[in-house]
Amino acid sequence: MTRDVSPQQPAAARVPGTEGPAGEGPGVEPAAGRPQAGGAQAVLVYVTAANAGEARRIGRQAVEQRLAACANVYPHIDSFYWWQGELVEDHEAVVVLKTRRDRVAELIRAVRGWHSYTVPAILVFEVRDGNPDYLRWLEEEAAPGGR
Repeated sequence: MTRDVSPQQPAAARVPGTEGPAGEGPGVEPAAGRPQAGGAQAVLVYVTAANAGEARRIGRQAVEQRLAACANVYPHIDSFYWWQGELVEDHEAVVVLKTRRDRVAELIRAVRGWHSYTVPAILVFEVRDGNPDYLRWLEEEAAPGGR
């Protein structure tokens, strides 16, 4: 998700996460030592998929249903894994879903239903810190019922 956001736009019109490197633009001060907004914890959910099309479909459905605030697709990865006693070398894709800790169980159930794999890799990583404005945006967008 890349958007061109000019510096002349008011802060409210900026797309969260598109500001420059640390120290540039609004809302980039570190949130160290502060709990995330509203007590919900942000998580990243890493999902491998058979191909870029499947990864995009999973990402779009998760965001449309507000199970995630954002999805990033990495269309080509090389994977090596054991499956049914054989070492497999495969080309796959990855979708990283940004969501709230309290949405994880529902998101995992949904992804398992949408996924073509029998045993899809769905891994959850806790976000320890980040841009407080982005974390607030994520919490609002992935809240049950959305904004």
